[in-house]
Amino acid sequence: HLLVDEVHERGVETDFMLTFLKEVAAKRDYLRVVLMSATMDTECFLNYFSTTVEGTGEVLRPPMIKCTAFCHEVAEVYLEGMKRRLGCDGPAAARGPDE
Repeated sequence: HLLVDEVHERGVETDFMLTFLKEVAAKRDYLRVVLMSATMDTECFLNYFSTTVEGTGEVLRPPMIKCTAFCHEVAEVYLEGMKRRLGCDGPAAARGPDE
């Protein structure tokens, strides 16, 4: 198995690797390539890695697993606010290495 994460970050190196993987995967049926990304264009990659059966013209598409998720709420918190929340309003007292 070969896992490729953040595949949506396209570049020369990534495109070269995907081209190479497509050729290698065609010759080695035991090789499983897993492409992962939260924002990839799945149709683009499914079409690229699809193969056509000679003679019948049938198009074999690779399997796809979609993992649904949700975004957690994000709150901006600044250091001064955290100090107030923790009761550390004043400047930190200097301490020696043994304290």
